[in-house]
Amino acid sequence: MPTSIAQQALYIDYPAKDSVIDSSHYAIRLSAPEGVVFVEISIDRGPWQTCRSTCGFWWHDWTGFEPGEHTVSARAVGPDGEPCNSLLRRFTVAAQNRR
Repeated sequence: MPTSIAQQALYIDYPAKDSVIDSSHYAIRLSAPEGVVFVEISIDRGPWQTCRSTCGFWWHDWTGFEPGEHTVSARAVGPDGEPCNSLLRRFTVAAQNRR
């Protein structure tokens, strides 16, 4: 029996768990099951933002962020309309990244 998109994992590859970001921009990378139609992320439980698919991964270019603790979560939808969600990922933005 085939595995549906909802039964497969959607992973936030980067930022890694509890990592510290120390630049003024960051590319969030996600791995999604084959056949996913679109992926979105939510930072700090804010609005959902579209990701782009390139080189076998999904990406979101993040800029204009504030120092401190942050979270990111992701959701995806397969061609059959089935949803797939990631686990919440926690990370920190260092204060010196502001320029």
